[in-house]
Amino acid sequence: MGCRGTLLRVTIVAAALAAGASARAEVPEAVRKVISAAEATGDAAKTKTVYEMVRAAYPELKDELDLMEQQGKTRVVAAAEEKKIQARQETTESGFLTHWDGRGEIGAKHSTGNSDEVGLTASLLLRRTGLVWRHKLTARAEFESTDGDTTTENYFLAYQPSYEIGNDLFVYALAQYERDPIQSFSARYSISGGLGYRPFERPDLRIELKAGPAWREINYIPEGSASHFAIHVAADFEWRIATDLKVTETTGAYLQSGNQTFYSHTGLETGVGKGLKARLSYSFEYDTALPNNVKDVDTLSRFTLLYDF
Repeated sequence: MGCRGTLLRVTIVAAALAAGASARAEVPEAVRKVISAAEATGDAAKTKTVYEMVRAAYPELKDELDLMEQQGKTRVVAAAEEKKIQARQETTESGFLTHWDGRGEIGAKHSTGNSDEVGLTASLLLRRTGLVWRHKLTARAEFESTDGDTTTENYFLAYQPSYEIGNDLFVYALAQYERDPIQSFSARYSISGGLGYRPFERPDLRIELKAGPAWREINYIPEGSASHFAIHVAADFEWRIATDLKVTETTGAYLQSGNQTFYSHTGLETGVGKGLKARLSYSFEYDTALPNNVKDVDTLSRFTLLYDF
């Protein structure tokens, strides 16, 4: 009986200590309200800062705060996903000419002195994302001249619709037009389609891979043309390193007999204002068999301003 009494007293004491610890671990209601307000902003950096300040003020609540933070992140991700699905549903149910977003890009240069140089770069990207259909339209123009002689003249237009088939897979079609007299062609048309895969599609990381057959036709300067069957492979990569810093990469190739094309567009973007970004980019294109002794490698470095809308 004495042992049982002792065991009972120990059990009661342990329960009391546990209850006391639980009481001490209770996060004050005022602190919960501050954390909830931070989470409601949707600003991950601000929420993280609030949690760090609360941990410093209440070190004894570390375990409870860690749990709250993890639960908060789960709620934020779920809410963002629900919001994204609702937006895509609304896009799907609306007319084709509505619910487009995108970005505009522009850059220019002008220098005088020993040489007179003028340059202009402009591009437009439009996107429409529904539940199963996605559309992307890209237009770009680049022009440079030195002492009146044109050194860069490139025009690019592409349209890509795609259809989601599940498990991050999609089928796509791509129609593309290019003009580059400096590389000795007045027009180059490419039509392709195939299968794509998105292994990652998160706010901080997006990767898109695609491959399929293609048909290409090129009209040369001053005359002549050629058409080829090709295989088109491509990859798009976006990585948000920080809230206002992102790395982008678009690379691909048209593999065919005759003139093959390999290309890469690398960019670094940083925010400079609401909706406004600065972009430093480097473009590389390698054509294996251009006529008229044209250089097979073409590169372009540029600094531009972007505006998202």
